[in-house]
Amino acid sequence: MHLDEAKLRELCREWQGILGLTHWDIAVEVVRGVEIGDARGRADISVADEQALIRIKDPADHHGYFPYDMEQTLVHELLHVVLDAALEAGGVCYERAIDRLARAMVRMGRAAKA
Repeated sequence: MHLDEAKLRELCREWQGILGLTHWDIAVEVVRGVEIGDARGRADISVADEQALIRIKDPADHHGYFPYDMEQTLVHELLHVVLDAALEAGGVCYERAIDRLARAMVRMGRAAKA
């Protein structure tokens, strides 16, 4: 599914809320494949500043067998923000990240049943 940068930024804000990252400053860009190689996306993260730049590969440069879902790639990179920050901080922060993800998953599961 092809999404423009405006839609990706909107989805990023939604997922930041779901994942407990609303206090982070996260920018999203669609980039040519040459900028990120074989990856579908890449997150450059500054834990100390609570900032990240997420680069999503332009669908024109995706040549894989499986369909390319830009929102899934965005969420994948946001999960790196959650987990990389937690791993860097360790201990209690790691547990908070796991708890944050558990809450998000339970909310989504319950919403799907409703």
